[in-house]
Amino acid sequence: MDNNLKKLQLKLKAAAFMLLAVVIGGFFVLSLFYREKAALALQGNYDKDATTQNQLTLTEWNYLDDDFLKKEGDTWAGPGALNMGNHAITGLNTNLSGPAATDAANVAYVNQEIAAGPTSGGGEIYTVWGNNACGGGSTLLYGGIALSAPYNTPGGGSNPVCMEGGDPGAGFTAIYADKMYPVVTGADANLPTNSVDPGSTIAGDRIVRCAVCHYPAGTCYTNYGSWDCNGGNGGFSPVYDGYVLGSYSTSAGTYVNSTKRACVNRIFNGAAAGGNMGAMWFGARIDNNYGLASYTTGAFVKCSVCCN
Repeated sequence: MDNNLKKLQLKLKAAAFMLLAVVIGGFFVLSLFYREKAALALQGNYDKDATTQNQLTLTEWNYLDDDFLKKEGDTWAGPGALNMGNHAITGLNTNLSGPAATDAANVAYVNQEIAAGPTSGGGEIYTVWGNNACGGGSTLLYGGIALSAPYNTPGGGSNPVCMEGGDPGAGFTAIYADKMYPVVTGADANLPTNSVDPGSTIAGDRIVRCAVCHYPAGTCYTNYGSWDCNGGNGGFSPVYDGYVLGSYSTSAGTYVNSTKRACVNRIFNGAAAGGNMGAMWFGARIDNNYGLASYTTGAFVKCSVCCN
């Protein structure tokens, strides 16, 4: 009885050993298949025919180095695309156009599409005084003329506005009103005309045109005293340059209204005023610099509108 039991135990152990050997052997044989692929990929010799094998299994993928297709010598034959979970990986090495909505894409492709896409807002709004066209890289929102309070009235708004024409409001004829007139340039002798700056077309007795413009990216500011936007500091460059114009400074007489100064484009495009005097603009100058030599007296003041 003891001998039979011992024989049975030996048979069971032998069967268990054989079963274990089969399992281990099968695992080893199968793993060689995947390990071979991994080794070939790392050596730069991984080839897979995408005409019939256009998917890597999860096990295959986990065995392979992340950048196996980028290694020299690795190929992916056929029209199929490398994919994971049935989603194609588009443009591993190049920016391919037009991936499907479910495809994966590399960072370079995504950034390319973002940069090329339309903007939904942002940027900067600025006004061009003296011309009804915008500077480079800008979109014209509307053009019009500059209006402000008349030169001989000690009241009314002091800020000029760029007004679009053709769309009047309700009738208004009461005495008490913020009365607005077109801004008109003074006499040539009081302006930075082409007689003192060959690059200027600013002229006297002209109604000042204007434009409101959208610069789509970055910011804009007005640089008083220079045309070069402080040497391009911060990546800024002029969308237009010109001269500062403002009201006539006097202690007596009829020129009693003070209008805010503006940077007027020296590529000037004014309308004939016919001798009419509305809100008047003249060239600005520094009369006294209190010893600050870099601020030149007796010269027209430059300006520029700068955007980056």
